[in-house]
Amino acid sequence: MIKYIRHIEVGVRGGYVQSDWLLLLAFFFSCCQMTAQADASLEIPELSIMDIEPDNTAISLAFSSPVEAGEALAITDSGVDDSKWLNYSCSLADRSTSRSISAQITSGSIPPGIKLFLEASSYTGSGKGETGRSTGRVLLGNTPKVLVYGIRGGYTGDGTQNGHQLIYSIALSESYDFDFSGNNTIQVTFTITD
Repeated sequence: MIKYIRHIEVGVRGGYVQSDWLLLLAFFFSCCQMTAQADASLEIPELSIMDIEPDNTAISLAFSSPVEAGEALAITDSGVDDSKWLNYSCSLADRSTSRSISAQITSGSIPPGIKLFLEASSYTGSGKGETGRSTGRVLLGNTPKVLVYGIRGGYTGDGTQNGHQLIYSIALSESYDFDFSGNNTIQVTFTITD
């Protein structure tokens, strides 16, 4: 209910406006403001997926023969491979946790006297979010070694030049006591875990 208030003239540029019109306008705007609410449900899947880019084909690492008698085997460009990239996508239900990616030899064995190292470089690429950090170069063996840690909600981008470049390298043991013949094939398995 609106009570009539006495007539007061209010000055406005170019003339006068009656106060009862102002009162009516104020009532109109206060009555016509309405709000509504609607609930929305958001579902974000918890996931952890990864792959090796550009593909899962085998790499080859080799020593080169010495040129002169009395020289050691040499590690040349063929003793290092950086053609593979580690890509992943991750979302977590609990942001207080993080995930890591580890690598280990799961098939075959490294010949005695030879060391196989693997490094995941620092993140680079077109991804977003909290990607992981590299632990640096690790010596591969039959137990898992963490390569990347601190992965939270994020993704690396897909393909080469995205994620963490994988750098494989070989070395001779300090004792130079190795024993192998021909080619040795091993399989390295990557695992993403909490």
